[in-house]
Amino acid sequence: MEHSEDMLSLPAQRTRSRAAADVERIARALEAAANGDFAAHVRLEPGHPFARIASAADRLIARNLRLARELTRVCRRVALDGRLSERANPSLLPGRYRDALSAFNELLDQLAWQAGETGAVCRSSCRTALPCAARRCASPAA
Repeated sequence: MEHSEDMLSLPAQRTRSRAAADVERIARALEAAANGDFAAHVRLEPGHPFARIASAADRLIARNLRLARELTRVCRRVALDGRLSERANPSLLPGRYRDALSAFNELLDQLAWQAGETGAVCRSSCRTALPCAARRCASPAA
């Protein structure tokens, strides 16, 4: 008995081969994104049978990249520039992405509040009966 592939006409075999190659391209792009590489994109013609899948994969990859860039931007501004009031922009992304950025902002709000409270306690301690702590708080090396 012949294999089913052998029974297909040459144009049908080419179509099947192209479809398999397109699925492979989509899979490679998604695998790269799953590993944190958001550079891959899959462009297929609008009438292609896998066009919607490729488009959805591209949007997913682009949104993950945008999320990563926004988190990195805010972290750099807070950590390197000391801008404790910097926040992410949740309106950049839809759905759970927006929720994640909002939760990140809430975390930053809480951390900034805690840092302010800790600073207030330290300043208060430096003005009271803790002479050793006062010297440490007042020294530029502290």
